[in-house]
Amino acid sequence: MKNLTNLFFFLIVLSGATNQCYAQSDSVEVYDVVYLKKGGYLKGEIISIDPSNGFMIFRDTKGAKYSLGREEYDSYVEDKAFKSKKAKMKSKEASVLERKTSQFEVSIGFRNTTRIIRETFTADDYYTRAYGDVSGSGTTLSIFAGFGKYFNRRHYIGLNGDLGLITRKKNNYGAGLRYNFHYDGMKSNVALYLPIEFNYSHFSSTVEFEVTDSIPDSIFPNEFILPGYKDLDFSMSQFSVSLGHGFAFMMKNKHSLSMEFSLIKILATKATYRNAENGQPNMKFDGFGFRFGLMFNF
Repeated sequence: MKNLTNLFFFLIVLSGATNQCYAQSDSVEVYDVVYLKKGGYLKGEIISIDPSNGFMIFRDTKGAKYSLGREEYDSYVEDKAFKSKKAKMKSKEASVLERKTSQFEVSIGFRNTTRIIRETFTADDYYTRAYGDVSGSGTTLSIFAGFGKYFNRRHYIGLNGDLGLITRKKNNYGAGLRYNFHYDGMKSNVALYLPIEFNYSHFSSTVEFEVTDSIPDSIFPNEFILPGYKDLDFSMSQFSVSLGHGFAFMMKNKHSLSMEFSLIKILATKATYRNAENGQPNMKFDGFGFRFGLMFNF
């Protein structure tokens, strides 16, 4: 009975030692290393070496054989331990920060938007020419805010809004629907995604038109100037779609810092002139743009 007990204890100890050896082999790989005079090293197995002249036959980890004279290498080390590929993979996976997969997310930041819009003016019986920028072409720096939710890790759907900070126009703001598709597989701390947005934007300004009305001459009160000029206050509404690429740099607590580049296509515009007693000027618009954004997500 005592012998059986000792045998049982021995098997337990042997099993633990074996598991430890396997664990070590999973995390460490042992190779011979030859450091070359021309720089770099070979990793693999020393098959044979002649002590008299240092001539070596070496096989690397891919199975290629080398015949090395003593003048070709500086030194060598036998049974050098390296971290195994499996251990490196586990270490890399452990260093990847956790991301949101089905949670809500709030974003704040800045976006710089440039619109290049062509305007076509058609003269009528009253409006004969337009002066100045009516379309809204130019660059606007705006503050951005968004709110949305992740679905199945890869998909994000949300709402967002912009408020112009530095712009030539007044009352410059926008809102839209946003979708992000994440395609990087969550294998690093940089998320790669494709942002798609459908946006409405608005601004207001004043534009000058040449009209067929005559106006009093400021120097000679009894005379009139033809043609006349009329300033109209107007507001512009634009509908657009954008497609781009984003990089989200992951942070702790599932937060991230995002950088985006997008191309914009203007789908439709509508201009409303508020003090146009003689009807609305005949103007049409089309164009495109591009946008850069920097946002903090939490």
